[in-house]
Amino acid sequence: MTIRVVLALLCAVLWASAAGAQGLQRVPNCGDGQPPPGTSVGTQDMTGRECVSSATGYAFTASGAITRSSNTTTYTQNTGWNGTSPTVFTFANACQSAGGASLIPQISLRSSANPTLKLNGILWLFNVTPGTVIADNATFNIAAADFANLTGGTTAGISFSLTSLQASGAANSGTSLAGTTYYAQCATGSSSLFGMVEVTNLYAPASGEVLTIQLNVVGLR
Repeated sequence: MTIRVVLALLCAVLWASAAGAQGLQRVPNCGDGQPPPGTSVGTQDMTGRECVSSATGYAFTASGAITRSSNTTTYTQNTGWNGTSPTVFTFANACQSAGGASLIPQISLRSSANPTLKLNGILWLFNVTPGTVIADNATFNIAAADFANLTGGTTAGISFSLTSLQASGAANSGTSLAGTTYYAQCATGSSSLFGMVEVTNLYAPASGEVLTIQLNVVGLR
């Protein structure tokens, strides 16, 4: 091992220690050319493969759930998942402060049912409560005014497919989405995000089935 390599490794260790002391957080999947919002090329680590955000250490799991209608009617593709109360997923404190922004490196979804054909869907995130809520098993068309309030880094939604690796007869199914970090901006005066779910397969649900969604967030400001 050359002296240059040893010095580079030592610098990397010292840099990481300094970043930790300042409360900075590593952001995975940070490319050299386009680091995610809240970071910059100048704050990349010694390898140039990760960025460090200026977050002050705010990490939180914001959770929302909806209990669907009390029936077992098979969903038509591209329809809404809903119940009576609440009618939208609310992710309270998804941002560190009102009007703030967060990175979402992981999303976990779980259902209280585990049928043979499991739920496939799309999560749509908004920075205000949607004005036009899509009813259970109703055609999923987001109103133009609500579409303008989409956040989470994508206007194509976040696709998911529930699964289960448990033994036969298990009661629950779920999935964890990681590998892509989404950027979400909360609205002025609010620290919450909101969601609706589109069912994309011919899903036969359980009566009163509960879908729970957790956003694992890192606050930027």
